[in-house]
Amino acid sequence: MKNQEFPQSTPLANIKNYLRENYDEGCICPACKQTVKLYKRQISSTMAYCMILFVKHCRKNENFGFINFNDILNDLNITPAQRADWQKLVYFNLIVPETVP
Repeated sequence: MKNQEFPQSTPLANIKNYLRENYDEGCICPACKQTVKLYKRQISSTMAYCMILFVKHCRKNENFGFINFNDILNDLNITPAQRADWQKLVYFNLIVPETVP
């Protein structure tokens, strides 16, 4: 794991570039001294199952616009473990939150 020191007057843009170049193998952030590393994740079977439930719910209710997340979770009796996977689907941009102008 790389640990490069920068002078305190180093512009933040330079530190960001250093982090981008080294986050694959891991490095220590010169600004905050925390570990920076990219962890690759795959879509799990539970996440795929949640997507299937989401599509089934949309088809059943003939609603293909934005849907209240909690309505689906409560309607389908989603377990707490599966609820966590719904948030990962948002992280992977497989489902998107509605933005209010």
